[in-house]
Amino acid sequence: MEIAPNDITALLQTLRAQDYAVLQLPIAVAPRIDRTSVHEALQGRERWQPEFPEFENDTMGRSFLQNKVSWLDDGDDGLADICKELVELAEVVASITPDLGLPSSGRTRVMAHTASTDEDKKQLALPAQGIKVEASVLQDRLLFREQRKVCILHIVGGSDGTLTLHREGSDIPVKCQDGMTLVFRHDIFDYSFDPVKDQHALQVWLLRDSPGAVARRDFDPKEAIKKIP
Repeated sequence: MEIAPNDITALLQTLRAQDYAVLQLPIAVAPRIDRTSVHEALQGRERWQPEFPEFENDTMGRSFLQNKVSWLDDGDDGLADICKELVELAEVVASITPDLGLPSSGRTRVMAHTASTDEDKKQLALPAQGIKVEASVLQDRLLFREQRKVCILHIVGGSDGTLTLHREGSDIPVKCQDGMTLVFRHDIFDYSFDPVKDQHALQVWLLRDSPGAVARRDFDPKEAIKKIP
């Protein structure tokens, strides 16, 4: 992804005009990326998971009861190139966050997000009790809740899904179309993602330092889950 300096200036001006809150844009995907292959890779993916109880809303928004997620590795087959594009977009947004009063300390990995089937809900369900979680894992999740500032969300597949941004006193519905990218302040908005069948969102968050704390630059809930006994 090649971004000219004047494009960064325009991006900053647009964010300022929107109270630094929401920006909707088509992502300039490189010609090497085959969107059909990306869609097929997500549809065929087997490594889906629930989120930690009590922390689902932090990453999955208000629709976590009907959805599932998967944290992606950099070299995942069929998804490496699109993840690289999103990471580069995140770096562009991060480069202007000081001007938004949100100095970025790092980002998460890319998370895939889609609807769960009834069978998924049975297979992915975590028991309500008996899960032992290390204190460091809980600390990571609490830090993520505090540090998440900007969410970059990219839609793959479908054209009839809906994402709703929730702000005190108002809801903003956004029609989810293949190729759409939404950049929003996750510390200002909560969200609900209601995808149609076989529609996915790829998401990455920019993180901000906590006052008086050392930022975790590469926090990855996927790795944190592995620490659960």
